[in-house]
Amino acid sequence: MTEQVLLEAVGEDGRTETVRIDFSETPPYVLRVRRGAGDTSATYEANDLFAALINLRLALEAEGLLLCCQGARVDVTSSGMEKQAGGRHVFPFTLEPRQVHHERSVDIFAPAAPDEVVTVEEQRKAIFALHGLRDTRGKPS
Repeated sequence: MTEQVLLEAVGEDGRTETVRIDFSETPPYVLRVRRGAGDTSATYEANDLFAALINLRLALEAEGLLLCCQGARVDVTSSGMEKQAGGRHVFPFTLEPRQVHHERSVDIFAPAAPDEVVTVEEQRKAIFALHGLRDTRGKPS
């Protein structure tokens, strides 16, 4: 079974673009994406929906766009158990005190305001900070 959502992508330059995402709810997890008037399309596949969404977000970021969805907020993280269930929901967290709010999961495809979303890298750094981990990616050991 597939579902469809319409989301906005925004750029720092003020441009906006409508992104239509058709996604599978069962493996294999695939996002079929149409942008703008529907003339640009792409497919993103991964082990779960959150990972596929990250791949889509990286492609949009390469063009200077951020996808306005709950899965792109700085303060959300996925859990291993949720990934096994398909990765459709993520959990909000706070850094002080470091706490994940498991009782309040959010749908990664639900819309978010442009000021709530960040790049994949900014989100990754926040998740490292949540877990108190030092980020050594790209740095010599």
